Amino acid sequence: MLAGLVIIGLILNWGLGPTPAVAADMSLAGKLTIAVTGREQAIFEKASVKFEKLHPRVRVRFAVTDGVDPLAALAEGSADIAVVGRTLKPEEQDWTGTIVGWEGIAIMVNASNRLQEVTLKQVTDLFSGAVKTWDELGGLEARITIVNREEGKGVRPYLEQLLNLSGEFVNGKGVVEPGEEDVRVLAGNLVALS
Repeated sequence: MLAGLVIIGLILNWGLGPTPAVAADMSLAGKLTIAVTGREQAIFEKASVKFEKLHPRVRVRFAVTDGVDPLAALAEGSADIAVVGRTLKPEEQDWTGTIVGWEGIAIMVNASNRLQEVTLKQVTDLFSGAVKTWDELGGLEARITIVNREEGKGVRPYLEQLLNLSGEFVNGKGVVEPGEEDVRVLAGNLVALS
């Protein structure tokens, strides 16, 4: 099997890398194909432009994944590097991974929600449906409204993995896109959680 994931950290470092005064390295040549989906793609596209400037004989291309897991593209040989926005699962331990960064996940509520702090266990209980009302956590006597992100998109897969809730996420009231839409929904709903 290929150990393509190891190169991820190097590419990001090159993308952030040296000042323009550094001479181009002509020792590397060829084509590098990266399979990446989601928000990580923009980072790698920017890094690849800088990498190509430093290594003019290398062309970086991005595999068309059409919703396919980047690891599948790596396994079938259509990519040299796979970028996944999560840690490798136990059944994926044949691959070598390198963590190159962390992304924060925020659990958001209405600004008037009097609950100030929750533990990771309580967050798991919220998103699994084990906790159904805010007063179970010391908040208002009101039923919790979960506002979901689209399954398999955005931070939801990472949150499901962190909370160990794959396939057990509670069905919420509608699906929102991250950013302004979820903030707007939460601002208008005192008992909502996203």
